[in-house]
Amino acid sequence: RSSDLMAVESARRLLDKINATSVFKSRPEDDPEWELPAQVLVGCAMTKQSKQKIHCQQINVVKYLLDFVAHADTTRWEEDSCQEAIDTIHKELNKEKAQWKALKEEYLEEVEKIEVTIPLLVGKLEQIGRA
Repeated sequence: RSSDLMAVESARRLLDKINATSVFKSRPEDDPEWELPAQVLVGCAMTKQSKQKIHCQQINVVKYLLDFVAHADTTRWEEDSCQEAIDTIHKELNKEKAQWKALKEEYLEEVEKIEVTIPLLVGKLEQIGRA
């Protein structure tokens, strides 16, 4: 069903594109007053606006990085200190992963205990209900 809906939506988009291009083909060659339909103009404006927004975000990231590099104290940026920082980060990451795995294992053990206990409780409830 979802593939059918996707196919219908894809077909609609293609038809919209075809309709948009047919507007250009039906334009009178000698009419200087002819303008594009509002639907085409709105579509172009929306596309342009979203692209401008993305470019603005990218420019802000570049500006931030350039400001960081311009004001950063690069005298401490030696390879050894960077490698030490990377090693420290890896150690902390491995420690956090180990804690996560321990918590996950504890959780799974508790789930297993509950899964074992539920059928026993259901059986006892049925016995009590029969009595």
